[in-house]
Amino acid sequence: MSSSRTQPIFEPISRDLTDPVYPDNPSKSFIERDRSIRGDLEAIKPEEFDPRVPYGWGFFIYRAVFGDGTDARFAEGLNRLEKWLRWEVRNSRYSSIDEAETWEKFPDYMPAPGEPDVTDEVAARMWNEVVEEYPDAQEIITEPEGSEDFSPIGRDFAARVESFDINTGPQDEDDRRRNTRYETCLIIDKRVLEILEGLPADTPPVVPLSMSSPESQKAARQILWDNWVWILDRETAIDREEGDVQEFPPWIRIRLSSLRFLFFRSAFGYVTTDWQCLAEEDKKNWDTVRWWNSVATTCNEVRRASRARPPGEWALV
Repeated sequence: MSSSRTQPIFEPISRDLTDPVYPDNPSKSFIERDRSIRGDLEAIKPEEFDPRVPYGWGFFIYRAVFGDGTDARFAEGLNRLEKWLRWEVRNSRYSSIDEAETWEKFPDYMPAPGEPDVTDEVAARMWNEVVEEYPDAQEIITEPEGSEDFSPIGRDFAARVESFDINTGPQDEDDRRRNTRYETCLIIDKRVLEILEGLPADTPPVVPLSMSSPESQKAARQILWDNWVWILDRETAIDREEGDVQEFPPWIRIRLSSLRFLFFRSAFGYVTTDWQCLAEEDKKNWDTVRWWNSVATTCNEVRRASRARPPGEWALV
C-alpha cells in the first residue's frame, strides 16, 4: 500500500503562469514568456494529463530497504531527495544556459533573488507517491552489482497502474507523449539510501552566478550529476515477466539531474518509449552498470566500437 502521505490539491494552472503579460514592459513580457520553465507548466496544464494528480508532477517511489533503524533513515533520505529535486527546479532560473544568459544580459527583466518566480511554482507542484509495502518485497535482490532484481516492484507497479484505469498516454503509436508518473517508478534500496544520506542537509542559496564561475557549476555537477536513484520501466518489467528476452533490465540508474528532464520531455513526446534505447552502458563497468540517457544508443555504439579496437590503437571512450 502507499504511504500515509496526504495528496495535495493543486490549483489549475492559469494563463498568467504560462503566458504572462506586463503591459508596461513588453520586453519583459517577451523574455518571461520565452522561458523554458513555462513549458513545464504547459505540459501539466490539461487536467486530463493526470486525472489522479491534476496539475502536478512527480514519480512513484518504492522503498526497497528494510530492517531495524531504516524507517527514520528512509524518511530522511526521501526528504533530502525531494529537497534537492525542488532546489534543482528553483535553481534553474539561474543555472540553465538560456536563463543564465538572460540574467546576465537583462537582469532587470526577471525576478530578483528572493522574489517569487515561476520556478517556485513548478517546484511546489512536485508530489511523489511513496510505496513502502507490497507483495514479495523480501525477494528483492540488491547485490552484488549487476545482479539486482526488483521484479516484485515491477509486478506491484504494473498492477497498481492497471488498477487506476486511466490512460497514461496517447494510444497512437506514433505519438510518444507519456505521463512518466505511470510509466516509470523510482526505487530506493540500501545503496541509494546511503547516497541520499550523503546529500547535504541544506541546499545552496538560489542566486545568480556568472556562467563562467566555477561555483555556478559545483552544486549542480557534483551533487545532481554524481548522485542517482534506481528507475524502473513498467512496460519492460511486464515484458520480462512474460518471458521476453531483453538486452537491458527494466531497472537502471538515473542521475538526479535527469529526473525533471525525463518527466517533462516525456510529457511532450521528446523521449523515446523504447527502454532499450535509453540504457547507457557505464564507461568502466559496462557489463554491470547502466544509466538512463536519452541518447544512450549513440553512446553505446561509440564505446563498443572503442572497446573493439586492438590494444594500443587510439580510441574515443
